[in-house]
Amino acid sequence: MRVLIINTSERIGGAAIAASRLMESLKNNGIKAKMLVRDKQTDQISVVRLKSTGCKCGSSCGNGL
Repeated sequence: MRVLIINTSERIGGAAIAASRLMESLKNNGIKAKMLVRDKQTDQISVVRLKSTGCKCGSSCGNGL
């Protein structure tokens, strides 16, 4: 089984901490798990930073308008 966890941040905030713990638990039980994040804080190879496409509205909202 392969699992992809998607979150805004890798380490900042409660959801990020829960997602990191979930990913480590899955990996410790033999499941291939990776996390896709917008804000990457570590050099952990199982965490992949989402590449920005650039917002046309002039802010960092990411909505692509």
